[in-house]
Amino acid sequence: MGATEAIALDGVSLGRLQPGEAAAGLALSDAAGWNQTADDWRLFLAMADVFAARAPDGPVVATAALLPYASAAWISLVLVHADWRRRGLATALMRHCLDVADERALTCWLDATPAGATVYEQLGFRPAGELVRLRRKAAGLSQPDTPRGCGAGDVAALVAADAAAFGFSRAAVLTEIAGRAGSRIIRQGEAIALVRDGRKARQLGPILAPDEARATALVDDILAGEPGELVIDLAADRGVLRGHLIARGFVEERPFLRMLRGAHHVAGIGEEFMAGAGPEYG
Repeated sequence: MGATEAIALDGVSLGRLQPGEAAAGLALSDAAGWNQTADDWRLFLAMADVFAARAPDGPVVATAALLPYASAAWISLVLVHADWRRRGLATALMRHCLDVADERALTCWLDATPAGATVYEQLGFRPAGELVRLRRKAAGLSQPDTPRGCGAGDVAALVAADAAAFGFSRAAVLTEIAGRAGSRIIRQGEAIALVRDGRKARQLGPILAPDEARATALVDDILAGEPGELVIDLAADRGVLRGHLIARGFVEERPFLRMLRGAHHVAGIGEEFMAGAGPEYG
């Protein structure tokens, strides 16, 4: 099946989500309770291959996206409306993504829930690391006048640290996210992190630091200026930082399994990787 070919599956047409259809994607992620914003969907429509399934009467009922990063790509936004599940739509859209990746010789990565991991294994993915999502509810304090926006030097430092941890550059994506009105970059020496707006909560990550002690000090600095609800997707083996976050009011919510299809790359499991940018970005 060609990756750009529109086909029919039980009356559902499969093709591309079109520019300007961010609202249709956002409706799906909202229905699932995910944290993506309209800005996230617009980024994917501008930078990624986003495939969609449409019901016979036209509405978008499922999506899957392939976001390219140099020699690698991230698969995400695999969503199916509750009324259309268990019909093979997610697998069909995933195959579209994998066709594009194979045509471009891209290694594919994704962050899977335990339920999704079984499906992805059948498509050739294998485990490569573990993450855990932690959430802190709002502290009940007024939001301080924390400066927003990211200077060019901070963005360059984040891109460089991220590339060292991942083994490939995510410059275009990180620069776009950092440029949003609600984003800020926090630095302490060699430790650096990005905080951005989410639909349900502010997203903390990526966090990159030489060791957990410096990551912990950086997190304390961030929390002082972020009294609202926060989520973080932490590398599961960062036990010191994990315990510190729990002591600061975070609760473990769900695990993610980082999975790989294709040739091995570091992809966010290097020593300096503390937390990801969210499952849609890795």
